[in-house]
Amino acid sequence: MEETEQPDSPWGQFDQPVQEPGAAPEDPETEEEQRQEANELARRARQKLEDSEPQQAVEYLQQAVNLTPNRAVLWQNLAAAQLATGEFGPAETSAQRALDLSGSREHGVIRESWWVIAAARKELGDDRGLRRAVEAASRDTAANQDSQPGQDRSTPPAEPWHSH
Repeated sequence: MEETEQPDSPWGQFDQPVQEPGAAPEDPETEEEQRQEANELARRARQKLEDSEPQQAVEYLQQAVNLTPNRAVLWQNLAAAQLATGEFGPAETSAQRALDLSGSREHGVIRESWWVIAAARKELGDDRGLRRAVEAASRDTAANQDSQPGQDRSTPPAEPWHSH
């Protein structure tokens, strides 16, 4: 049975064009090949997460962000995989990188990144940081719901690497 992706799911963004403001590619063909390779690595990582092999998923996603370092969705997925392996500090750092790179329309990436940060801070015993991350996730969720009425995204995802 094939899983259907939600429109704002970070996993569903692999086939969308990369939008890097102000940067004209030196070799569009090479850039496209790298994007496709990164997409394939991300797909393999997702499978490894589903197979309960998060460390292998981290390795694939690290390769993907090395190929295309300006794609927020890849950083967000790396953060989720790192969280699954118990690498809480690196997970927060990767999620923050995803937030730094995400555009205003990447609500799925933004929301998921804040939930990863919240989970990492909880595991690290940072209650104040946890509250701030949950507030940020809730603000983004509320802003997104205003633009898309009828969708409830006020709770964190059950599994950080899957958007529901």
